[in-house]
Amino acid sequence: FFFFFFFQAEDGIRDAQESRGLGDVYKRQYQRRVRGLNVSHMNDMIPRPSRLLICLLPLGLLLLTAWASATDTIISPPDSLLSTAGPTTTALSLSVDDIIAQSTQHEAQLRSRSTRPARPKPSSSDQSRSPYPKGGSMNQLLNWAIEHSDADALEGQAEKIKAMSVEERKAAFESKFSKEALEAIFGSESNRMSVSIGILANATVNKTVPDDQIVEALQELQEHVEDFDKANDLHTMGGMAPLQALLQARQDHPEITQWALYTVGTAAAHNPKVQNQLLQHDVLKHILDLLKPTTPHLVIAKGLYAASAICGNFPEAVQALFEAGGPATLDQLADTPNPRIQLKWMTLAHDLAEVHPGWSSWLGAWLAAHPRSLGVVLGNTDSLQDLQDKVVQLVQGVAQRGMEQQDLDTLAGNFKPYLETYLARHSDTETEEDIVQRVSSVKELILTLETSSRPTATPDL
Repeated sequence: FFFFFFFQAEDGIRDAQESRGLGDVYKRQYQRRVRGLNVSHMNDMIPRPSRLLICLLPLGLLLLTAWASATDTIISPPDSLLSTAGPTTTALSLSVDDIIAQSTQHEAQLRSRSTRPARPKPSSSDQSRSPYPKGGSMNQLLNWAIEHSDADALEGQAEKIKAMSVEERKAAFESKFSKEALEAIFGSESNRMSVSIGILANATVNKTVPDDQIVEALQELQEHVEDFDKANDLHTMGGMAPLQALLQARQDHPEITQWALYTVGTAAAHNPKVQNQLLQHDVLKHILDLLKPTTPHLVIAKGLYAASAICGNFPEAVQALFEAGGPATLDQLADTPNPRIQLKWMTLAHDLAEVHPGWSSWLGAWLAAHPRSLGVVLGNTDSLQDLQDKVVQLVQGVAQRGMEQQDLDTLAGNFKPYLETYLARHSDTETEEDIVQRVSSVKELILTLETSSRPTATPDL
């Protein structure tokens, strides 16, 4: 016999959770009603005859289970789960392997229903070449061009183009298009460059143009002339004259002068056409007028950069700079304490002396008269490594090219002690690659000075 007991909870009795107020009580009552139960009135909700059936239901289930276990009757499962072990056997014989097999078969059926057959690719014979691109996108244009190209013909054209110069390639390209077509292709860039040039040209005659607008126009123009072809168009589009005028008239505004010099140097770098145009406009003379010890350092740095760009691999500009008083200008800037200016100064002086005998003689005489200026740089532990390398390179170049024997003797006597001091500070045990290479260069320079000069008295440091 089984006995079931039902206990009615008293109203007002709650769980162990601490109440947080009256609203919490109402909330819990509402949750119980939502679930369809009101624990406080369970007995009132069930009629009395139904209570007896509820009590006898577990007893009936227990008796049914005992009867089934005492007989040999087997409850038949669904047909899909019947074992196929033998023709006379209807017993349920399921294992883990059967379940996995049926699950795998079911998943395969689902995949076969959802998977669509791949679309067959059209053969080359079915594709018809269109005389025009199907659209205007870059991919469509590229696909159409590849489809209508002849590989052998392209290879022959490539061989011809390799033998052309830059100017010949540009002329061959422009010959295939009309002026209107070129303007349609490149018009937007040219228009923006024209706008910048127009602002600068207006600023040279109209003093009301704001300085920040001039600086912005110079910055945009500098970005344009980084392109070789656009730099070649600078003079044709009228941009050379405003730059020249700004260098002359706006020395009172360092930022404008700085960006004008930067634009000039960018356009002239490795560009003989622009170098010659700048030379014809006497831009080098205007640059020398700006290079004074009292000029802001940023302007001096950009001025030296512009002068280097104009004179690079251009002997006419090197000669013009020498005749315009370039040695005297560099002499005034030699003692500038700014490391950036010192590095640009030495780079320009070395490059000029390499290609011009007048500049080489001047540099040799200057080194003999000012050995301490370079010696301090070499002996200063805080100096830039690139600057120290340039000092050794500068003196080595002068000594190897040849100079007046008296100047060479003076240089060897006055500068060699600084080299020896550097070697004493950096011994052969150094492991840093840059220092090891510099020590080797210093030793080679000392040997050059000793073999080229006559013995002189060592000066006091």
